[in-house]
Amino acid sequence: MADCIKYASMGYVAAATLWVASCAVPADGARAGRGAELGARGTGGHVAADPAAFAPLHVDPDLLIAGAPDLTFDAPQTTIDTSALTIDDLPNPSLVELDGYAVLFANAVSVQGPLRITGALPLIIVADGEVRIDQPVELRGRGTVAGPGASGLGPSAGHAGTRAFIAGPNVTVSSGGGGGGHGTSGASGGTIDAFHAPGGGGGAASSGQPADPLIGGSPGGSGGGSAVPGGAGGGALQISSAIAITVAAAIDAGGGGGSAGRGLAAGGGGGAGGELLLEAPTLVLTGGVLAANGGGGGGGGSGGALPSSDGADGSAGASPAAGGIGGAPMGGSGGPGAAGAIGAGAGVGFSHGGGGGGGAGVIWLRFSVATPPDLSHAVISPSPGLSPSLP
Repeated sequence: MADCIKYASMGYVAAATLWVASCAVPADGARAGRGAELGARGTGGHVAADPAAFAPLHVDPDLLIAGAPDLTFDAPQTTIDTSALTIDDLPNPSLVELDGYAVLFANAVSVQGPLRITGALPLIIVADGEVRIDQPVELRGRGTVAGPGASGLGPSAGHAGTRAFIAGPNVTVSSGGGGGGHGTSGASGGTIDAFHAPGGGGGAASSGQPADPLIGGSPGGSGGGSAVPGGAGGGALQISSAIAITVAAAIDAGGGGGSAGRGLAAGGGGGAGGELLLEAPTLVLTGGVLAANGGGGGGGGSGGALPSSDGADGSAGASPAAGGIGGAPMGGSGGPGAAGAIGAGAGVGFSHGGGGGGGAGVIWLRFSVATPPDLSHAVISPSPGLSPSLP
């Protein structure tokens, strides 16, 4: 049996410890050796695949790292930063950048405490063994803070609202920003009612296939009047296992809510949901949640009395994120974000329109044709694309 080394890195509080078990494995035939060992000791009822034959998407097979350790995340909060390539601010030799992705190599992976993913790059987890998700994994946009690997400006970004002067340079009306698009299109921002001027257009949907580049959602457009920012896009995460992935908690890649218009300004559009890609011969999703919903648009400014509110971030479920409340007496409400089969809603027009809701993201499930997953006891929003393309 290979020698095993255990080490701990401190989490956010002194009592929080992330344990990582690392076993020395001979370099020659290392991946096949670990697969045989997993098969010998059992894999929770799953048939062990040959890791050497497993080819995860988006990772060059020649760059796969052999001999990576088991990873268990059980601290009260663990953060993986894809820009710094750190886990709880500490570098990890199994977390590297390859072809524009942050790639974390492991044998078996167990998420037993909340896991947050931040940074500029999408994250790919490549495991020779099983992956278990028993606690929430969060990579959503938080308001105007983008999830890891979220898209920037482009055809799927929401368009900015406009502003018009009605009584000199200090009295204006404005339209809401459009919601960002991804798997589905974002919705348009609220119009300037007095002038019948349109709000910012929603970002376009960008259809694709699992092998297309892994990328998060696009941002919403800014609200007219004071360049009120739109919500950021949700992040992108791929989990690849040579054996099985079990999800019994929420993985949330929702878009961020658009900012509320302040004073004489319209609301920003909601950000689009990101991308989740799970690939393994066996996928077990009973009790799990996979969500890449759009963020709500921000409410239009009041011009005085009652303030407006930001749109909600995309929900970790199947319910649409609420648009922000328009401020009284002149602000329109923001539109809801897309969720499930419900598209994003347009912002409400007024003197200062609400932002449009963000579009839904993309969820892909790639599995063996011999073991199709049972989706009847899982919450998946939006509906996933199914690819029975693994051996």
